[in-house]
Amino acid sequence: MDIVNIISIVVGVVLALNILTISLMWLRFHTRILDKVNEKTLNIILFVLGMLGGFIGIFIGIETVGYDTENRLFGKWLKRVVVLEIAIAVCIIASQYM
Repeated sequence: MDIVNIISIVVGVVLALNILTISLMWLRFHTRILDKVNEKTLNIILFVLGMLGGFIGIFIGIETVGYDTENRLFGKWLKRVVVLEIAIAVCIIASQYM
């Protein structure tokens, strides 16, 4: 596989994770589908999805949907992981041209 295919796969996975996190927040906030899910359990699920690449979706969900995590874990790690994701993306793109 060449680097373009790898980048395409990574971008697709990250995009899917971000859409999934936004959808979970929206479902929890606007519908009764996830009412039976414990708030802590949902926060753990969102954090794991965020660590896999969906933290940008969590940030967008917090800002647009109004989801309140009530957890310092998100506030502490949100910006760090977003910067790490951007740095990894820049390294992958830079390695293509070296």
